[in-house]
Amino acid sequence: MPKTYLLKIDDRGRILIPQAVRDLMGLRPQSETVGTYDSERNVFTLMPARQGGNFVRIVFKISDQPGSLAKVANSLALSGINLVATSSTTLVPGKLAEWEVIADVEKNYPLKERLKGVVDSLRGIVFEFKVEEARVET
Repeated sequence: MPKTYLLKIDDRGRILIPQAVRDLMGLRPQSETVGTYDSERNVFTLMPARQGGNFVRIVFKISDQPGSLAKVANSLALSGINLVATSSTTLVPGKLAEWEVIADVEKNYPLKERLKGVVDSLRGIVFEFKVEEARVET
């Protein structure tokens, strides 16, 4: 059952997460989390991330057609890519969308090779992608 907390932002822009919530989420000092902002609903969601995870940000340019995103997500799952958070935006209605993914991959996982395989298998749906290390935004 959801519980709502009133939080304050301090003069340095930090938000204190109540101890009870940190305990429930398993958050300790230096824990990594994933935050997702939904601009349509103006909602920010915070999730714990696997401790010691290797997080990457992947941005795909895909066809803005029904089912395109599901096909790409299925192909990523079959490739063993663990999605932690995603966000999609229509760039040109009916033609082009952008899908941002935060993934947790093993250190020696051949990510770019696997992603090229995904793109090759989904020609006409995935137009391009870029990968970068997920980093803390300040």
